[in-house]
Amino acid sequence: MGECSDSRRLNTISAITTRRRFVGGATASVASVPFLSSFLEVLAAAPANAVVRKAAHKLKVHDTEVQLLRDAVKILKENDGIGGWSFLATYHKDFCGVMSSKEIHFGWYFLPWHRVYLAVMERHLQAAVSEPSLAIPYWDWYASPAIPEIFMGSDNPLNDGSRRPSGPEMGPFDLGVLTEADLVDDEDFKVFGGGDPEREGGGAIEFGPHGGGHVFVGGNLGAFATAALDPLFMAHHGNIDRLWEVWRNAGTTPRAEPVDEGWDARPYVFIGADGTEIKRISSETISTVGLGYQYDDLKVKPAEVVVAGGAEIGVPLGAGEELSLELTSSGPAGQPINLSGAGVLFKLTLPADDGIASVLSSAPTSSLTKGRKLKVRIRELEVPDDAVQIRVYLDPKKPIADLHSDEASFAGSINLVPMNGSGTGARIIANVDITRAADGVDLPISEMPVLIVPYTRDGKPRGGSMSIVGVQLIIK
Repeated sequence: MGECSDSRRLNTISAITTRRRFVGGATASVASVPFLSSFLEVLAAAPANAVVRKAAHKLKVHDTEVQLLRDAVKILKENDGIGGWSFLATYHKDFCGVMSSKEIHFGWYFLPWHRVYLAVMERHLQAAVSEPSLAIPYWDWYASPAIPEIFMGSDNPLNDGSRRPSGPEMGPFDLGVLTEADLVDDEDFKVFGGGDPEREGGGAIEFGPHGGGHVFVGGNLGAFATAALDPLFMAHHGNIDRLWEVWRNAGTTPRAEPVDEGWDARPYVFIGADGTEIKRISSETISTVGLGYQYDDLKVKPAEVVVAGGAEIGVPLGAGEELSLELTSSGPAGQPINLSGAGVLFKLTLPADDGIASVLSSAPTSSLTKGRKLKVRIRELEVPDDAVQIRVYLDPKKPIADLHSDEASFAGSINLVPMNGSGTGARIIANVDITRAADGVDLPISEMPVLIVPYTRDGKPRGGSMSIVGVQLIIK
């Protein structure tokens, strides 16, 4: 083991003190809750020892495993030192929304870092109640979009009084990607989970249901600096982690994560309650069983099949190739574009020197979706210090005030979690898959208006402005 990179934490490590726990009305003494001989050995548990994470909406408040989870969270909340609840939440505060070299959002570090983080939290919870079978449940928002019952109620350690949901349940705007099938459809990890933060930006899962869930719940969960203080964080990110597994198994053949050197450029380092250092790089996080857990259900939820209309447009793209075309607004060329609640309309700028331009200027957009994926990429999006939902519409037929999530023109949304000032002014790359909405557009893509509108957390067009450098249409 290497020495801890955070000497401040390591030097203040102390043993977890003796506590009492309550399970089903009975009490049991837990003396100096220890970890196993090596925390890394626990994380590398054999398949037979992998706990099973279950959907939270299928669990009941009085289930034994739920009672154990409540007891474990209560014990960790009472521990205000190393290994306590606040200490574990500090990891998320230190690496999320800081927009520095430590940042693990807005690109391909997002999924693997959170995977190790949840595994570490799970082991702390197991140790707190001396129960190695304890597993974190996941909030399956596509199946049950309301906050799970087991995380609600007074005198419940799994509840957080700071929450203020923006509605009774998450909806299409919050999810960003309309169906689970759409979310895991693209076989490219960089589309689903994110690519190089400097070139490709975050993936569909991060800017869609991930950001949407944080913003929907609000309170502590609604900001990077405090998100992990809410126990619902575990369930929310548990489903994000599960969907990574769903994506890996959704194709006819197993899908693969990036092989770029940058994917493994940063180690993820955590400290166990006994002071043991846990260090992983991205390629070492692929196996959930290797980290000590698995999921009860990895089947993709069924969704209506999108069938492209007309014949395929003859754009010469090979497997894996992309065509990037600029979308322009009516503003001054070469200047930053300000997004406001009034919305900005963009149109495609076609190249003037090849055959692709003539094809794209005549055939309906719906024909272009056959066998291809389309996305809108926003470049150098200025990160604000409030919750923002940026909605993308294709060829909208109504005023902004009358546009709703059931509109055929709604393509998807980018959900941004507040930075609490730490990352304000930073710029990121964000993408929205528009394939489903484009399949219903009869206009040539050169004539298709793309409307981009930022909204506040309560669903109102956002006042003020946030700047972007440019917008591209990506055809793959």
